[in-house]
Amino acid sequence: MKTKISRSILYVLIPILIIFSSCEDFIEVDPPFNMINSDIVFNDERTAQAALLNVYSKIRTSGFLSGSFEGAGCLLGCYTDELTSYDAINTSFQDFYSLSLTSNHNTITNLWNTTYNQIYDINSVLEGLGKSNSLEPELINQLKSEALFLRALLHFYLTNTYDAIPYVNTTDYQKNRNIGKESLSKIYLKCLEDLNIASELISETFVKHRASKFAIQALKARIYLYSKKWEEAIFYATEVINSNQYTIEPIESRFLKDSKSTIWHLQAATTTANTSEATTYIFNTVPPSKVALTDSFVQGFKTDDSRKNTWIKQVDENYNYYHPFKYTQDLQTPLSQEYSIVLRIEEMYLIRMEALTNLGNKVEALQDLNLLREHNNQSFIEDIATIDMNEEIRYQRKYEFFTEFGHRFYDLKRWQLLNDIMIVEKPNWQTIYKTLPLPQKEIQLNPQLLPQNEGYL
Repeated sequence: MKTKISRSILYVLIPILIIFSSCEDFIEVDPPFNMINSDIVFNDERTAQAALLNVYSKIRTSGFLSGSFEGAGCLLGCYTDELTSYDAINTSFQDFYSLSLTSNHNTITNLWNTTYNQIYDINSVLEGLGKSNSLEPELINQLKSEALFLRALLHFYLTNTYDAIPYVNTTDYQKNRNIGKESLSKIYLKCLEDLNIASELISETFVKHRASKFAIQALKARIYLYSKKWEEAIFYATEVINSNQYTIEPIESRFLKDSKSTIWHLQAATTTANTSEATTYIFNTVPPSKVALTDSFVQGFKTDDSRKNTWIKQVDENYNYYHPFKYTQDLQTPLSQEYSIVLRIEEMYLIRMEALTNLGNKVEALQDLNLLREHNNQSFIEDIATIDMNEEIRYQRKYEFFTEFGHRFYDLKRWQLLNDIMIVEKPNWQTIYKTLPLPQKEIQLNPQLLPQNEGYL
């Protein structure tokens, strides 16, 4: 039987949820506060749902998956060869662009703390659900699976950005205060452990703004690709492709709210809001005051690639300033038209294509390539011998995922091409920049995070 909670208690719970993870450092958490949340929140369906939805909201507005100037799309776009910063002030993205990052940089610390605070929220949800004796088992399983997916996703971004990191799976402040870091490969294994459990618990029904069976499989495919486990990457990418839930949309509609390409997106805050990406990247006067696409990126489009005409925009034909135009609505509309898309079916084809190529099966890889080229209005390739498949994969990923949550940085890093590409774009580039520094403040609080990443003090 479900527990009834009075309306007055529900009103009290709203501010509780707002400050659910407001602690400045994830290792300094007052344990009794979390116990109060668990006792009340996770014995009622509405408040249990609200606790998890609060996590989704925080992920949308801050951290790696934010579409703002502080998210991975903008920061890592400036860090690599996608975006040029025109801001005269020492903003976070300007410092990423100029490679002026230190272990004491506020954005380095904030990105770390924001993400671990989100993970703390997730662990609070998981622990609260584990103690609940009032919620229906089906609901508990669904919420657990979504939380596990989110925990794996956030650790994936942390480890690809900072390399060795702690995998935090508890709210126990005593453990978190002395938790050590683990290698990228071990973090991947723990991500997959969470995702495997999530796969067993998740229901077959889904909506695109919540984690689903296919979102879980899509993230598995990405992790296996990054791990160079080609057969597993092919398996999970194919599972999503063959689900018949998704189709490659035309370029013009690929980023709309109801796009059939979307596996998982972050729903806008209100029914009239659109994406932070649009307000971040779109500018209407020149020169731009914030960021614009680099000249080398714009010039790199192939002549038959229609993404150039649709996904970037030249503001004034007399000046070579272009901004990303995947998301076109930088103002509110009567109803939301665009949501921030995190996982989409095009990535599954590109994952399968890359994995097949690495296994030597270039004929099947070419079939996936031609399918994508067709939807991008590019010419059909008949003979695999006429192209370099690896170069084609790199081109397609570069121009399919630009300014999307750091894809470009992570791709160049895993392909071990980061130094070769970036030394041309930025002569002051150094090998150590392949990894961001660990926040010095966190190392002082927890010496188990030592040693600092190579090249940083």
